[in-house]
Amino acid sequence: MSAYLEAGLIYVWPGLRGRDSSTGTRSDAAPWGVTDLKAAVRFLRYNRNVLPGSTDDIVLFGMSGGGAQDTVAGTSGDSPLYVPYLRTIGAAMEDGDGRPLSDAVAGVMAWCPITDLHEANLSYEWNMGQFASTGTRASTTWTSAYSADLAKAWPKYLNRLGLRDEQGERLELTPSSSGTHLAGSYYDHLIGVITTSLNNFLSDNTFPYTITTMGGPPGSGSTGTSTTYETVDDYIAYLNSASTWVTYDATTNTATVSGLEGFVNSQKNANKPVGAFDGYSRGQGENSVFAMGLDLPSHFAPLTRDVIKANQTAYATYSDWRADYGFAAYDSDFAKKDSVGKDIVWRGEAYNPLYFLSPAFDGYRQSRVARHWRIRTGIMQGDTANTTEINLALALRNYGIRDVDFATVWAEAHTMAERTGDPTANFITWVKSVIKD
Repeated sequence: MSAYLEAGLIYVWPGLRGRDSSTGTRSDAAPWGVTDLKAAVRFLRYNRNVLPGSTDDIVLFGMSGGGAQDTVAGTSGDSPLYVPYLRTIGAAMEDGDGRPLSDAVAGVMAWCPITDLHEANLSYEWNMGQFASTGTRASTTWTSAYSADLAKAWPKYLNRLGLRDEQGERLELTPSSSGTHLAGSYYDHLIGVITTSLNNFLSDNTFPYTITTMGGPPGSGSTGTSTTYETVDDYIAYLNSASTWVTYDATTNTATVSGLEGFVNSQKNANKPVGAFDGYSRGQGENSVFAMGLDLPSHFAPLTRDVIKANQTAYATYSDWRADYGFAAYDSDFAKKDSVGKDIVWRGEAYNPLYFLSPAFDGYRQSRVARHWRIRTGIMQGDTANTTEINLALALRNYGIRDVDFATVWAEAHTMAERTGDPTANFITWVKSVIKD
């Protein structure tokens, strides 16, 4: 906290409910955490006359689930979807003079935001799962067929978004001779992001270079490792140890990535099971994010439900299939309503940043979106697909947000990833550059 105060910023820690919150009275989960955050913003503005600093220039920041909640809050400013939730907890809706209060913010700093949960099962299998063949993706399991079907469903969703690059070109996936839709302008854009990340790494660092991986938590028996690469050529050889997917030009110190499969198999393995977010047995952490009642994880992704319904007959031919994995379990959860009377579709839309950013959804231009964004993610993380942050950055720019500072960070995973320097110091520098006195 002292670093922020010394820099002339006012640090506020509101405290938000998350997926592990258990107050004994909470009846359901998302979008309560974002509701808490919005209520805190409104509280600050209600008391603006007795507080230091400017409540016009509020910037949110967080990592992983916190980055996700900040991202949702930053895209859903003053959204009518949150009004019933805000009223339920007694949030300030008007100032002392009866004028409406706003929960819109000026900026968002998000490290590895786990967002777009409604489609995340699909994008995870397209981006990573289609290249795996062990565990829940082993050929003898029903989930191997499920993985392939999820991967096939994602390009259809992606193409409906109508995303465009900075030159205005429509970004889409098209069928490929091998793999699932590993072609098209969107695929080329993704490979470009990966290539840029690697070249930034080569530009930012000198060799010999040591890469250290973190071990597991105390008592896990998993220890970190350190590997030193004497030259860039040594490092490129390591990247290409299983297959050649990177070429390197020593004259210009630049690398070229040839395709997604080589990158994923080398650097971004799928470390989550099939149904990575909305688990078929409701066993994933995100099922608790959408819990319906204390300790009652819930299905939440209609796109996933549709894949299971379309292919359930085929899945049932596998010996490890169970009837309670079927689409009826999803329909049952979707029909339930939370303590505010809202069903899972409503709650999912409230928790989806693209619902507010993309013309593919009804919430497009129905909120006040933060005007400053800084997004950083470790490109090697197996926690979510590369497409999660890429699509967020694209959608923000397509929406008309001019200040979107987005970068993937090579050799970093699910952490407060930065190309260089300290995350806190970099964040403070960014805030002071975009918020003027």
